[in-house]
Amino acid sequence: MSDEASSLEGIDDVQEYPRAKAGEKPSISWDRYNHLCEIVQTGNEAYRDNKWDEAINRYTRASIIKPNDPIILSNRCASYLRYSQFLKSRSASDSEYRPLSGLDPTTYAGLALKDAEKVMHLENNSVTSYILKANSLILLEKYEPAQEVIRSGLQMNPLSNPLLNLEKSITATLGRRSHGRPQRSDDFDCTLCLKLLYEPITTPCGHSFCRTCLFQTMDRYNRCPLCRTVLLLSPKTSAISVTLNNIIQKTFPEEYAERKAENDSLINLGVDLLPLFVMDVILPCEKLALNIFEPRYRLMVRRIMEGNRRMGMAVHDPMTGSVADYACEVEIIECEPLPDGRFFLEIESRRRCRIVRHWDQDGYRVAEVEWIHDIFPAEGTRERHELLETTNKAAAFAQQWLKNAQEVAGDRRRAELFKAEGLMPSPQDPERLSFWLNTLTGRRPTEKLDLLQIRDTHERIRRGLLYMKQEEQVKDTSKVVFKEYLINITSSQFTLKFSPLKKSFAFINAIEFVSAPDDLIPDSVAADSPVGDFNGLCQFAFEYMAFPEGAQNVSVPLKTIVYPDGGATPLIAPRSVYTTADRMADAGVPNSNFKLTWEMDVDPNFSYLIRMHFCDIVSKGLNELYFNVYVNEMVGVSSLDLSTLTSDLATPYYKDFVLNATAITNGSIIVQVGPTSNVQSILPNAILNGLEVMKISNIAGSLDGLFSSGTHAGLVPRSRGMRIAAAFGLILMVTTLILLVMGIVRWRRRPSKGWQKQKTFSSWLPLNASYCSFRSSKSNTSCSTIISAGLNFGRVFTFNEIKNATKSFDEKAVIGVGGFGKVYLGESEDGTKLAIKRGNPSSSQSINEFQTEIELLSKLRHRHLVSLIGYCDEQSEMILVYEYMSNGPLRDHIYGSDLPTLTWKQRLEICIGAARGLHYLHTGSTQGIIHRDIKTTNILLDEDFVAKMADFGLSKTGPSLEQTHAMQQHRKDCLEKIIDPHLAGTISPEALRKYVEAAEKCLAEYGVDRPTMGDVLWNLEYALQLESASPQSGLMWRM
Repeated sequence: MSDEASSLEGIDDVQEYPRAKAGEKPSISWDRYNHLCEIVQTGNEAYRDNKWDEAINRYTRASIIKPNDPIILSNRCASYLRYSQFLKSRSASDSEYRPLSGLDPTTYAGLALKDAEKVMHLENNSVTSYILKANSLILLEKYEPAQEVIRSGLQMNPLSNPLLNLEKSITATLGRRSHGRPQRSDDFDCTLCLKLLYEPITTPCGHSFCRTCLFQTMDRYNRCPLCRTVLLLSPKTSAISVTLNNIIQKTFPEEYAERKAENDSLINLGVDLLPLFVMDVILPCEKLALNIFEPRYRLMVRRIMEGNRRMGMAVHDPMTGSVADYACEVEIIECEPLPDGRFFLEIESRRRCRIVRHWDQDGYRVAEVEWIHDIFPAEGTRERHELLETTNKAAAFAQQWLKNAQEVAGDRRRAELFKAEGLMPSPQDPERLSFWLNTLTGRRPTEKLDLLQIRDTHERIRRGLLYMKQEEQVKDTSKVVFKEYLINITSSQFTLKFSPLKKSFAFINAIEFVSAPDDLIPDSVAADSPVGDFNGLCQFAFEYMAFPEGAQNVSVPLKTIVYPDGGATPLIAPRSVYTTADRMADAGVPNSNFKLTWEMDVDPNFSYLIRMHFCDIVSKGLNELYFNVYVNEMVGVSSLDLSTLTSDLATPYYKDFVLNATAITNGSIIVQVGPTSNVQSILPNAILNGLEVMKISNIAGSLDGLFSSGTHAGLVPRSRGMRIAAAFGLILMVTTLILLVMGIVRWRRRPSKGWQKQKTFSSWLPLNASYCSFRSSKSNTSCSTIISAGLNFGRVFTFNEIKNATKSFDEKAVIGVGGFGKVYLGESEDGTKLAIKRGNPSSSQSINEFQTEIELLSKLRHRHLVSLIGYCDEQSEMILVYEYMSNGPLRDHIYGSDLPTLTWKQRLEICIGAARGLHYLHTGSTQGIIHRDIKTTNILLDEDFVAKMADFGLSKTGPSLEQTHAMQQHRKDCLEKIIDPHLAGTISPEALRKYVEAAEKCLAEYGVDRPTMGDVLWNLEYALQLESASPQSGLMWRM
């Protein structure tokens, strides 16, 4: 074993175990606690006397009393490290004269590494754990992983001397190791991973990259990473550059072999190692589709597809809060990457395993597993014969059960049963058949976990048959009522209430909630009657109705369909919809009046959303198919040409229509497609791939009647109900007349002062939180129309309260003017100072911005975000009330004012505060929020100069500015021309260099090259640490 880089850092002493203070009660009994402290103290004394074997024994005894204690584990790890270093440094003569049988330095270094990893898991914010792990890896001569650990630790504490010393030692060791090797230029390095090119691909623009590196960057952007040229490459069809690969392999054989081994270790982890997808429990003999949308799994899926196409599926154990101990290996049958970074996978489960341990690797989990199999009786024994006989009987029962279940099941359940039947294993494989029996009925995750642990085949067969018999008891399913609704939920709670009729009861068998994409239902759709656009669809609820039966069916393979960019997606309709089409059965008949027709019985008291899916899978070339679309005898689309709309064949397209209730006759909706007479087609034909009809809720928000909560027929006699309704109507009419008379009298007695100055008309519509879009309005209002109950939008100020706070909008109280309007300094009744922003009626975007500001600020609370106190929308006013920031905008303190100069440290702290606010907007809220208007006037300072971001709801997209003065001065190495002269001689050169580096990255031309706000915040905090750690010296102008 080499002595290189074997010096240890940061473990000169061990930690004392903390004594419980007076009044505190330890987590264990007092007797065990006192005994624990004595053992740890004895171990510490042995460590300081260099008796490391005794110290290890003491710490191990203490660990038995209190497992997973970070102090005990840290001290034992330090003892392992010292003992390993001692054994490693012993000379040969000492070993012969005083042999230590069975002791290997590597063994103790490995034990130290395990303890260090446990400490890192228990205290992930402690630098000590990184120091211990780095020392362990160095003793094991794993220098590259040790470098990664050191870099991670330096991110937490850049000034840690032990980590800095370890980094220097490793760098020197690696330099000595590489001494004597032939030097090569970086001409054969990949510009993405900065390593030797492995399986290189040369792009059409002339740049070469590693195959894995290139397609990893193309997961989201199909452009060259260097020149940004659009690349039309696919991982399945792109071949490597054979000539370049052979040159590299022959010129640098050793380094190429290392790159190959590194790549193989990532994509083929080994027999007992699996990448883990933590989502759900799956049993062997199951097949399902997955939508992988988390970015951290993107790299994992790519490596799996390049390797053996297998991964493990596990679930979080609710009892432990960690990954469950049992999982199942699955094989990816089909993988479809999408342009937005998501993956659609079709997987099939293979075998089960037990997770021995798991860890994070490159953002996803990897597990060491132990494969589990049932214990079978020996061949030829009576027990073996009985097992096979039981398996055959179970298989016969399952086949008959499937046949019966398919006859009475609905369409969805029938499709699931057919798929399960196709996965049935042979009865000669009892283990897999026993799992398959349990997949026929829906089991809960806890039940599936229990099944994975069972190694008794008889028990699993018994449970599978029992589950099937329980489900078989439901004989008559012909009267099953299945309802499917689509509702736009805007609050964190959803209430579902069932109200039974008199002398009856309410029940439900199952409720299923499925999240739908935001763009599933557009806000504006073409209307057939009356002709025009139907707006505001997202405010309605929908009842989903079944697909009608089709005519002659045409189908193509699933892989034929190619979804377009920005159009239909698999979430709008799956491939199975577009791979089948209904076309005119008599397509060769030249009768233009012939149409393919679907008719559905509907409730004529409602409007309906009709969605028609098209995909040209019948034409041989472009511009061959033209046809008309009709809805209730009205032309919806004339001469529809799918080739023009999609620019290709086999490309999905859908069209939405709204059919008003007044256009529904005879209680039915008729949808038709037929050849057009306006354009001459090569072959007169018409197709339809899919048809969806959704009932739209009425003005009362109901999908089943006139009122939102239906009248329960039979609860009261009809005559009595009529009398109650008549009496209620009379009382309501008299009350209305009285209020009307009182309003007229009060209006005539109104004060005349200033009445003429008030506006009589406003083009703004008062904001109504119960609607999701705005309509034009010609009416004015004098009271708030925001429905604030339950929405927590803040305090609702009256207009008179706002006038009193601003002294009738006195111009002397104006403290700022923006694109939204003027900002006034006001004062509430209790003396609290307020910043009151009054909207300008001439602003074209005021309505949307006003709504955005209220919705955003009412939900966001952060120390570095300006807090919204309330609002006012009386008399068509749009007024926002914020907390007052006494020190005003940052711009006033750095540009042309007489205010005291901010120090460099203050400016850094202000930038860090603004970055924290932006980081919260990007990642801390339920949906990412982009500010769009970051400037010094939108960074406000409170009385303690704490920075707070403002105007992230009212920001506007400004013009494209070509002012690159600061960047030009930086490139010319003339930073002194753009730095405030008042700060000369007060800035640390290292802090300034880090600050400029962070700013330069933020100004990269392409968004993919810019850092995240978390990275920006880290760089600014690092610059502040450098500024605080360095003595104040003269400014180094030449950077």
